[in-house]
Amino acid sequence: MNIVAVTISKDSLDWPIRSIPHFIHREPIQTTRNHPFHYTSEMARIRNNAVEEALKLHLEADHVLVCDSYYVEQPAALRQLVADYNGGCILGGALWALNRVVFPQVFKCQIEWCDTWAVPDCTGFRYSLDTDRFKTVKHRTGLFKVGSVGGVFLFPRRIWERGTRFGSYPDLHGCEFNYFCEHTGLAKMVDFDAAFFRETVYPVLKCFRVSLHLGRLRFWRKWNTVS
Repeated sequence: MNIVAVTISKDSLDWPIRSIPHFIHREPIQTTRNHPFHYTSEMARIRNNAVEEALKLHLEADHVLVCDSYYVEQPAALRQLVADYNGGCILGGALWALNRVVFPQVFKCQIEWCDTWAVPDCTGFRYSLDTDRFKTVKHRTGLFKVGSVGGVFLFPRRIWERGTRFGSYPDLHGCEFNYFCEHTGLAKMVDFDAAFFRETVYPVLKCFRVSLHLGRLRFWRKWNTVS
C-alpha cells in the first residue's frame, strides 16, 4: 500500500513516519472563522489544491493521508491509524480535546470529543468510560461507523480520480470534511484505537469573558488592553 501524507501549514513540520512521504502545502487562507461559509469554502479550495499537488508529485501513491498540523507530531496514533486502514473505506482518527474555554469548564474540565461539526455522531463522547471522570482506566476502542471524519484520515486515491473533492454547504450543516465524505460513496469509520489529542486551556478570567461574550464589546477590549 503506497500512501502520501498531506498537511496544510505555513511552518516546517517534523513528519514522524519515514516510510510515508509527506507533502506540506503552504497556501495561506484569505478569510477567518468569523465568516464560516467563506472559511469552509476557502479551506475546501486549499485542501483540493494540496491533495492535487501531492498526487502529482507522488504518482505511485494509491492512498492519501490527510493530517492537519495539530496531529503531525503524534506518531503512535498515526502509526495505529495506518495499521488499521484496510484501503476500502475512509478511516479517521479519534480526535480528543481537553478544553477549558468557557466558565463552566473551569469546574468540569475533561477530555471530550474535539470536532463535533465534522463528526456530529461523536458529540458528547468522553475519552474516559470510567464513572470517576478524573481517572481514565477504560476508554473507547475499535471502529465506530460515522457519517464524516475530522482532521486526520485516510482515503483511497480512486475516489479522487473519480472527481470527489472537498466543498462547502451554504446551510453550514457540515464543513469541507462533511462535504467530501458525503460524496465518496464509501463507509466512514472512526478508529478509537488511534487516539489524537489537543488542548485549549484558557485562564479563568478569559473563560469568564468568553462565556459572557465580552470580547465582542469595544469597552471591554479597551479596558483589557489598558490593564
